[in-house]
Amino acid sequence: MTTASTERSATEPERAPVLRLLSAESAKLVASVAERCFTDPWSHAVIAAALSAPQNAAIGAYRDGGLCGFLFVSAGADEGEISDLAVLPEARRGGVGSALLREGLRILRERGC
Repeated sequence: MTTASTERSATEPERAPVLRLLSAESAKLVASVAERCFTDPWSHAVIAAALSAPQNAAIGAYRDGGLCGFLFVSAGADEGEISDLAVLPEARRGGVGSALLREGLRILRERGC
């Protein structure tokens, strides 16, 4: 008797995450992901300030309705910066980080960087 497996096989393609721009209202959720990803994460206040700064853009990656990663980028003059990239451990190696980086670079190019 065989049972259905809920794990993805090595040949099954990973579905792309849904990417959305994050706002200051997302600070608590972003902080909870950061706490699981970093040994010294940004505080809730720092995250809220970064989400509110006009030169910044923050992109959230969602799977199954939940935030599984985020990326902060900043544009100034003709220079762009990637300041924070986080992907939950259980979502790693599934294309989330790559998708966030592609979108972050697209945003920076759009802003002239």
